[in-house]
Amino acid sequence: MEREALLEQVNDALESEGRTLTLSEETINGELDDALEGVTDDAQVDETFVGRIVKRLKRMDGNLHKDVSTQVRAYKQAHPAPKTTQTSTKPKDGEGDGNGDDDDDMPAWAKKLNARFDAYEQSQKTAKETEAKNATLKEVKQGLKATFKKGNVEVKDYFLNQAMRDLKLPQLEEGESYDVDDLVSKAEKLYYKHLKEAGLDEKKTVQPRAGQRGGGTGETAADRFFARKGKKEGWKK
Repeated sequence: MEREALLEQVNDALESEGRTLTLSEETINGELDDALEGVTDDAQVDETFVGRIVKRLKRMDGNLHKDVSTQVRAYKQAHPAPKTTQTSTKPKDGEGDGNGDDDDDMPAWAKKLNARFDAYEQSQKTAKETEAKNATLKEVKQGLKATFKKGNVEVKDYFLNQAMRDLKLPQLEEGESYDVDDLVSKAEKLYYKHLKEAGLDEKKTVQPRAGQRGGGTGETAADRFFARKGKKEGWKK
């Protein structure tokens, strides 16, 4: 396997977690080259193989930013910003952060480390937000299935997945959490909306009466819908 192909899989795995790395391209490529040593068959590069690489890169990234944070804080403590006076003519741009830091006096290497640390903090925040959203969507889907099961409703996964894709999670303020019950209710409405738009009678399709048949073939309206859809899209003969 070529390094580029492995890199694509690693990037896909990181993206699914909402995680970005600030490791240099040289460092990442070196790790991938090392990982590919001894690989003689592409089948060896499976999900577990990629997962180990991702885990190692994330650990390296975390260690790097821990070191960066320590160095930046040490530099700021050793080089406190000079106090400004009323007669100072130095521009005050950037002084509004309230921490007394003077970026103009910070050397280039320290600015670079600071920027990488900020990028890391942002990636960590994004990863946590993505993890929370994914966990909520999973909980909503389980709740929706439980609702249908309780009502003895036969669920079509195609429409269920459509409803989950269309479900929009609200923007949360700090300290707030998702209302799962409300989201389950919204997802249920989306499910029936898609069912109706497909031209299916949910009363007959989802809760068929005993002995009810579709055109004498034993098929429901949903069965006929998927048969037509499969033929049209080429995935059913």
